[in-house]
Amino acid sequence: MKKIIFLHQSWTGFEKRDWKILKNNFCAQDLRLYTDTLLKIPQGIRAIKKADAVFCWFASRLSLIPLVFAKIFKKKIILVVGGWDCANVPEINYGALRRGIKFFPTKVITEYIISLADRIIAVSGYNKKEIIENCKISSDRIHLIYHGIPFCPCEKNYKKENSVLTVGNITENNLKRKGLATFIKAATMLPETKFFMVGKVDARVEKYLQDSVPKNVIITGFVDDEALCQFYSKAKVYVQVSYHEQFGCALAEAMAHGCVPVVTDTSALPEVVGEAGYYVPYGDAEKTAAAIATALTDGQKGAMAQERITKLFPFDKREKALVELIEHT
Repeated sequence: MKKIIFLHQSWTGFEKRDWKILKNNFCAQDLRLYTDTLLKIPQGIRAIKKADAVFCWFASRLSLIPLVFAKIFKKKIILVVGGWDCANVPEINYGALRRGIKFFPTKVITEYIISLADRIIAVSGYNKKEIIENCKISSDRIHLIYHGIPFCPCEKNYKKENSVLTVGNITENNLKRKGLATFIKAATMLPETKFFMVGKVDARVEKYLQDSVPKNVIITGFVDDEALCQFYSKAKVYVQVSYHEQFGCALAEAMAHGCVPVVTDTSALPEVVGEAGYYVPYGDAEKTAAAIATALTDGQKGAMAQERITKLFPFDKREKALVELIEHT
């Protein structure tokens, strides 16, 4: 059985799911970059030396040291480049590959990390296109493996409520990138409807939230997986009016629970939603509110959304593809 080191930055849903795949199919050990890489460098290096391969989420500067040692020890590197690391979106101040003197060091480090990889994984067609264009990587080096969304059994225990949900950390950047500011403005136009914002709140946006959030918007802060599953199960509509997304895991999770999606026609979101939701222009609060109002009365697209996720993005499909890729690396 292959020995795999799993390098990751947090325990977000998609990282947890990939860790489950690795530990169920290989002799796997996790190394969390924010803590272990900084505090336990010698132990981490020894673990990499004994491993057959390293599976890493994101081409982050935090992964530089362990991946350099993996290369020195001639270990195979499988790298998921699925977010900030391959983006160049200066209009919303986002991406490791932005151009200019200010961003040059980050750009160089990110490109070098990506060059170390034996296998590069993209999580959507849009993501793959961005890697090719921004990282100058040939298409044949990139493996498109969509996220896998597991079935959550709790959904059968709840009835849908006339409520609207969005999930994501509430930060200054996400007010623009994930359209959270538009979500809040749309909520003011539908005062009789409950809106939920689920995610950790950055202290730097607390003043903005105090001044801007209407009474019908409930900000929950961070919730655990069980509570998040309940929010998905109860909400009728899920909103993801982002400027830029490499996939949209929270969107797909909500759709798997039968939420009707209201999204922007940007980046990877149409790949996830298809014809199972409503599209609005980025930053247009009025059209977003109108689409939400329509979605709240829709009796069909919730089932369409659930069927689409079950068919196109099942967890076992990603598991099979990752295991096969690692076995043949």
